[in-house]
Amino acid sequence: MSLLNGFAQKQANGLNYYESGTGNTLILLHGLPENATLWRNIASTLAAHSHVIIPDLPGSGDSPLPDGPLTIESMATAVNGLLQTLQITDCMLVGHSMGGYVAMAMLEAQPDLFHCIAMVHSTAKADSDEKKEQRQKAVQLIRNGGKDEYLKASTEKLFATAFRKAHPKVYEEQLERSKAMPAEHLALYNEALAARPDRTLLLSQSKVPFQWILGDADEIIPLDDVLSQVALAEMAFLSLYKDVGHLSMIEVPERLAADLTRFSGFCSRR
Repeated sequence: MSLLNGFAQKQANGLNYYESGTGNTLILLHGLPENATLWRNIASTLAAHSHVIIPDLPGSGDSPLPDGPLTIESMATAVNGLLQTLQITDCMLVGHSMGGYVAMAMLEAQPDLFHCIAMVHSTAKADSDEKKEQRQKAVQLIRNGGKDEYLKASTEKLFATAFRKAHPKVYEEQLERSKAMPAEHLALYNEALAARPDRTLLLSQSKVPFQWILGDADEIIPLDDVLSQVALAEMAFLSLYKDVGHLSMIEVPERLAADLTRFSGFCSRR
């Protein structure tokens, strides 16, 4: 039985993925420590207007780790390979957090395959030295048996404080969901995120429109860093969500679905 209502669960190119709908193709890429079901609150709404494909990135959900190193580039190669297998030659990428890093790597590798990119609480920048140090400490903690401690601290930062206090059950459910990921996978992901290169130059080199979805209460992605990137693209759309943290697909799913649908419609008419 599919974990996403109305979606068929399939496997190809070493990835598990979910598929539904017809029309312009949208590829939804999840963040860490998530899987394809991150998009459960908006998937059906998007599929009512588009052909939607939602993969479990390598090492998440029902997709195994890659045979080689787990990197942003190896994840991008896997998803690009999936699109090639499915004979998809034109689509919109929607990347949340880590999924946005993967989307940028996919665009860099296959610039003619994508007609627009939506960066949902994500950035084209590399980690700062301070953030890399934090990730290394997280890796050590996780590998020393501190997986639950790491997840508790990181999950608290995913939601706007006001939302988390008003919806404690949603927070607890998110925390429990995250515990399904094996500790070593969490460690490998953190190492992959710390090692990713800066891709801000790609924003100005690419001709595709970019959409930026930001939350002014996001503790994961620095707002000022992303705002400085918006003007780099030839064409950019910005939605700033007030009192929203890192998970707009859970905090304000209707608004996110509407913004993504409008952007997809604009891109399809170009």
